[in-house]
Amino acid sequence: MSWGTVTLADEPIELLLAFAAWHRELGASEIHIFLDRPSQRGAEALSAVPGVIVTNCDELFWAANGGRHALQTKRQEVVANFAYAEAQVDWLAHIDADEFIYSDGGFEEELAAIPDPVHGAILPVR
Repeated sequence: MSWGTVTLADEPIELLLAFAAWHRELGASEIHIFLDRPSQRGAEALSAVPGVIVTNCDELFWAANGGRHALQTKRQEVVANFAYAEAQVDWLAHIDADEFIYSDGGFEEELAAIPDPVHGAILPVR
């Protein structure tokens, strides 16, 4: 059972690196991070983490995706749908950059145990 995360972030690079490392250690095969405040330095640092896919949400990104919305929740929806269309995982968790999925272990087994046709789940975070 493969899974990944998607987040729209305007956080310090240190927090984003911790976010990526935590979820990779937990077993995420894809971590989609959309930088709400574009940063080449941040993108380069995050791209060095295996499985991290970084997108700078610059003017070109927003122009190609309906324009930059004033509401953060609408921007989150746009990037979540963008990642969902690109992701190659069974499950994609949309979480904030300051949230870390929590599991006592066997996270993939927990996801695999969710019966069809359930298409969503609430995950514990810390």
